[in-house]
Amino acid sequence: MNEAFLERAVGRNVFGSDAAGYAAGRLSYPAAIYDRIAAVCSLEDAQVFEIGPGSGQATAELIRRGAIVTAIEPDPALATTLANNVGASPGQLIVRNEAFETAKLAPNTFDLGVAATSFTWLDPDIALPNVLDALRPGGWWAMWWNLFEDVRGDPIFQAALRDTPRPPSFSSGRHAALDHERWLRKLAANGFTNAAFEKVEHTVEFTPAALRALYATFSPLRALPVEKRDQRLAAVEASAADEAQDGIVRRVFSSPFYLAQKPL
Repeated sequence: MNEAFLERAVGRNVFGSDAAGYAAGRLSYPAAIYDRIAAVCSLEDAQVFEIGPGSGQATAELIRRGAIVTAIEPDPALATTLANNVGASPGQLIVRNEAFETAKLAPNTFDLGVAATSFTWLDPDIALPNVLDALRPGGWWAMWWNLFEDVRGDPIFQAALRDTPRPPSFSSGRHAALDHERWLRKLAANGFTNAAFEKVEHTVEFTPAALRALYATFSPLRALPVEKRDQRLAAVEASAADEAQDGIVRRVFSSPFYLAQKPL
């Protein structure tokens, strides 16, 4: 049976259909990622552009560390949620409600560009040249993902997503973010230097209801008819309740992380 895949354009609006639920259910990212970025690019007063910030999980941490963020979010509902959710001082956050593919960023301007999970929805052969153009010489590019399947095996994840249309990042049979050799080659081919990869693993604790809320943010489930989606989410919560110890389920997630620099 041929597996179905979501079009890249789906990422521009599928998450904003329940912006409040997305903001509540989505996880933050490991602190080690921001520490690694800060080790090569000081975030204090750094000019940063962020692609597809969603409801601001990464945005808030970048701002907390002193960055000035231009957030490029194509979904109008998420753009509004982002502006309301992120605690930013005046002038520290600029929200542009547009797609990165058509956004015209001033060239040679930004100290850092980032994409937290969102790069799944872009064509890298179009997006990476635009990223490089927007960075100042010596500026840095960082992209990373939270992968929400437990690295030890995850039957709840497999059951919930069985026979659903997958995002384009799964077109090779596994999440494309794990193919680090391909990404390092692609970054080099698009003019970046000093490209590096690491995979950060982190343990997260959930109540069954919180795990259900996370799954409610997954694009394959959001693309299902409401009744079918609700059935899948109810099964996630029930299975998590069966697995829970003292009301808690634990997951070990991985976050593939890439860092590269624009040549001086």
